[in-house]
Amino acid sequence: MPRIKRRWSPHPVQRAILTDSTRFRVVAAGRRFGKTEMANHECAEYAMGVPDSIVWWVAPTYEDANELGYDRIKKIIPPALIDDERSRKRFPRRIALTNGTEISFRSSDREDSLRGRGVDYVVIDEAGSHPNTAWYDELRPSLSDTLGHALIIGTPKGRNWFHDVFVRGEDTANHPQYAAYHATSYDNPFVPDSEIEDARESMPQRAFKQEYLAEFIDDSGGVFRDVRANIATDANGRPLSPEQYFEETSFEGPYQIGVDLARTQNYAVTIALDHHGRLAAFERETGVTWTKIQSTIEAVAERCVPHTCYVDASRDNKLVQDLVDAGVQVRPIKFTNQSKRDMVETLATRLEQGEIEYPEIPALVNELQVFEYDATPSGNVRYHAPDGHHDDTVDALMLAAQQPRSGQKYVGTW
Repeated sequence: MPRIKRRWSPHPVQRAILTDSTRFRVVAAGRRFGKTEMANHECAEYAMGVPDSIVWWVAPTYEDANELGYDRIKKIIPPALIDDERSRKRFPRRIALTNGTEISFRSSDREDSLRGRGVDYVVIDEAGSHPNTAWYDELRPSLSDTLGHALIIGTPKGRNWFHDVFVRGEDTANHPQYAAYHATSYDNPFVPDSEIEDARESMPQRAFKQEYLAEFIDDSGGVFRDVRANIATDANGRPLSPEQYFEETSFEGPYQIGVDLARTQNYAVTIALDHHGRLAAFERETGVTWTKIQSTIEAVAERCVPHTCYVDASRDNKLVQDLVDAGVQVRPIKFTNQSKRDMVETLATRLEQGEIEYPEIPALVNELQVFEYDATPSGNVRYHAPDGHHDDTVDALMLAAQQPRSGQKYVGTW
């Protein structure tokens, strides 16, 4: 691949990737390794150094293609080399160069965005977030006419097509057109190790291994490990039903109660954990009045004495005050990105360590199993239920499972 004089200095691992001339280079790298910056510069250099070529930058969404591709690459290319008349800002955005080369910015979330032939060079950014068809059915065939090259970069997202091509790159004897590079966040000398270690301490182990150590993890979107391992069983190892569990288990206070509030589309869920992390109460209801929800919470609080009741206070302040007036020992919690992250990761840690126990309640088990996370390019983690699923029981359980702080006091007024 022709090179022009670089005005940017790559770190050693980036340099090794950039000097490799293998046709398909696959880079599985941790957050903040600098893979997108590296690809930005190589894409711009290829376009400036190879006249009359077709170059594509492909991202999971068109917004990412614009923000992480178009906006950055346009700043790298000197304005004198850009042909403004042939460039365009509407979909798909295009940077046309005076040497006849065009860079097109596309995404796999738009129909027919990846259909085409005669592409000379393509960058596939966040490869693990693209569907299998993006590579096998669309992008790979587009490189056949030209014997084009591809730089495939991303943080792993389970064992999908990105994992498949990475494995090919590791087997150079049988797949000489592929080269695989694995890099962790530690490989970027400009990111302090202390910053990465802080992430290690605050994230579930599986999430850290994937996002920062760039390991291909099965069921990568899941946050909670071994969900079924925490289900209580009988003497023969069979999961206990709620009826058996609540009849046979002797609970011990103090209790922590978690309440996620909802009335119509979602569910109001009340969960209590005893001193040993055993599920002492589980109530889930929808389509009921606020009066009925309050009655349910009060009944659980009356059974679980002494208690602290952590209530999602993001929506209904009056209900919180009504519970206080009724004698419930309430600690209202308003969800923020940081507070939810802290509580989710505490719950994940306690589940991994076997500190939580519950019977086989399908709604609870299913929500825990499908609850997922994703990470932004900057490395921030966002936790949520997948589209079409609920996370009300997860929210209630994480409220109940948070570790009490020393000196914590009950709330008597709102």
